[in-house]
Amino acid sequence: MGDLSTKVALTVKRYGIKVRPNASTGLWVFPLVPLAVIVSALRHPNEVSVIYQYAALLCIGLLQTSLLFVLHCSRKGQPDGSHLMLPTAITTVAFYSYFKTGFVFSICSGLFSSFGYYKLLLFTLKVLPCSFTIGEASIVVQAAILFFYTTVLNVINSIAQVTFTKMQTSTLIIQLGVLTVALICWLCYRFKSLRKPIPFYMMAVFSCVFFLFVPLHLILNFSPILWILQLMINDARAMRVVSIWIFGSLLAFLVARSQMRGAKKATTIQRKAFHILAVLMFTPGLVMECSLTFIASAVILSIFIVFDVMRVLCLPPFGQAFQDTFVVYGDDKDVGITALTALYLPVACGIPMFVHPSPCDITDSAGFYLLPVMSGLLSIGIGDSAASAVGSKCGRFHWKHSKKTVEGTLASIISQALIVYCLFYYGFVSGEETLIRSGIAIVVTSLMEAKTTQIDNLVLPLLMYILLV
Repeated sequence: MGDLSTKVALTVKRYGIKVRPNASTGLWVFPLVPLAVIVSALRHPNEVSVIYQYAALLCIGLLQTSLLFVLHCSRKGQPDGSHLMLPTAITTVAFYSYFKTGFVFSICSGLFSSFGYYKLLLFTLKVLPCSFTIGEASIVVQAAILFFYTTVLNVINSIAQVTFTKMQTSTLIIQLGVLTVALICWLCYRFKSLRKPIPFYMMAVFSCVFFLFVPLHLILNFSPILWILQLMINDARAMRVVSIWIFGSLLAFLVARSQMRGAKKATTIQRKAFHILAVLMFTPGLVMECSLTFIASAVILSIFIVFDVMRVLCLPPFGQAFQDTFVVYGDDKDVGITALTALYLPVACGIPMFVHPSPCDITDSAGFYLLPVMSGLLSIGIGDSAASAVGSKCGRFHWKHSKKTVEGTLASIISQALIVYCLFYYGFVSGEETLIRSGIAIVVTSLMEAKTTQIDNLVLPLLMYILLV
């Protein structure tokens, strides 16, 4: 693997791609997103929709393209796209023969999973130099491909739909909302004239109105904003969850403001405090108001992305304040233009919900799927935080070729095991098999946290999710 990784790194460097320094290429990360979707589809055959089945089959094309991309880089040098015909053909035949979707749809799916993924991967690595390793970029691009693919299919399918369940409505709002944020980012990249305050805000408002609110109103036949507000005040349980979120947000703001006044660089432990806060805010929502938490996680991610665009463009009134916060709280892995470690925290919390085919049950709780849906909260919010705190304060024995300590890894394992045991003791999870599987997932994920140079917030939730599902 080391020799293969070196060959790929040299190839992409000759191709003019600048990856995140002081990190390996992360080739082992390539299969995580496709495997998470495929395993979910296999483990929950009764819950998966037709669109999710399409996405799972598309993941096979993503896996093929990733494998051939690595092999092409290691053997032939600079990638030129000639290796994409085989995965395109295999995916097309799979769609046509298994789902009977028709030749046009099948070949479009095949092309999207190969050429679309390959082109977007290179585009992302070039446009955001030094921001990703190759593996990290693959996760982001694979997720983007799957998101766009399922969004288009879901919107087309929803146009003729008469009634919507709570999760279907939530999913549609999330998909069009995130797609609108992506459109805003792309327009800023494509047109320099939109990088000034007045044009930017006019464009953002126009995009939200005509690409989000109007389409949603036409498809759903009711206001999405009023629907979300009604969801927030629907009952006492929902209002309690919203109150916890408001209190947590205010606390996070006060903590950040206090750190900013001192103008001192935040320590690792101070940054991890936000991880613990995320656990305290997300967990009640998963247990009591799953659909609302589903929407909230996407809204938080979208807000973070818009804030980072404002920071990069230094747009008033908050652009400079965001930049000052980034200077104080920025991680040593934030060497590109974007504050990716900050964006990855809501991703870590929410990505298990986005990947799972049915994260919320009929009682609007994560229910039987609580542990898989909590993968990000366990691995990052609990495990990674405990490892950083104990490792920085008490760590004496370091893992070979790593800054991480054995004491930190043990703290990660013990802290997550205690949380799982508490969930088991109070009846939120059940079954000895679940405990055994959880123990294996915790140990494997904690050991990977100690050894990997990839972004923890991005890879650990996916790895734990696969092991738990």
